[in-house]
Amino acid sequence: MPKIIFKIDLKQDAKNWVRVAHRKKHPFGLNRNIYIQRFNNKDLLKQIIKLPRDKAINVVYKYLQKNSDKFLDELNATKSMLEFYFKHKSKALFKALAKVTGKPIYTSKFFATFTLMSSAPYNPEKDWFMIMAKKPTTRQLTNICHEILHLQFIHYYYDYCVEKGLNQKQFQDLKEAITFLLNEPVFKKLYLAPDNGYPNHVELRKKLKRVWDKDKNFKRFLDKAIKVIKT
Repeated sequence: MPKIIFKIDLKQDAKNWVRVAHRKKHPFGLNRNIYIQRFNNKDLLKQIIKLPRDKAINVVYKYLQKNSDKFLDELNATKSMLEFYFKHKSKALFKALAKVTGKPIYTSKFFATFTLMSSAPYNPEKDWFMIMAKKPTTRQLTNICHEILHLQFIHYYYDYCVEKGLNQKQFQDLKEAITFLLNEPVFKKLYLAPDNGYPNHVELRKKLKRVWDKDKNFKRFLDKAIKVIKT
């Protein structure tokens, strides 16, 4: 049975802070004010925007270390809660993810670290993703499933999508849009919050859901979804 290794890593979070601060525009239409809202220290934000990435990371890392007494207990409690949840629910959750993607979970271990930002990156080469620590538990569960769905989709279907003629933007749009699958009945008893996707994908998600509802076989759905994306 696959499992998730949860870890608190302030240096990794510092990298995410800088990633968010240096981003000029969200690629999928999210309002920039939403994902920089955790910068309650505006002087820090102004400082790291002007710094090169490595220097900015060190500044944020020192800031997080200095102020860890304000959030570390909460992070540890969140970590413990999620570990407890997955001790009891991981089998059902991974079974649901495997069912909607039509493939077994591709790895035995995922690695997750926490971020105080409202933006959670992932890395398919390391089977790693971040969890938004300040969100409610149900939203964190959706966050986790959202990122694992990305990793699962990339692992099994990236090459196939490229072979079928999707460019990088089209693949990224499709990868993000199919997270509507997390709203399927198979996930209802797992206490996930609704996955609403990004502003740029509202209409695409509606189209893809109509396609999915006609069959619910992922491979056949994907072939039709690729045609939708290309047109």
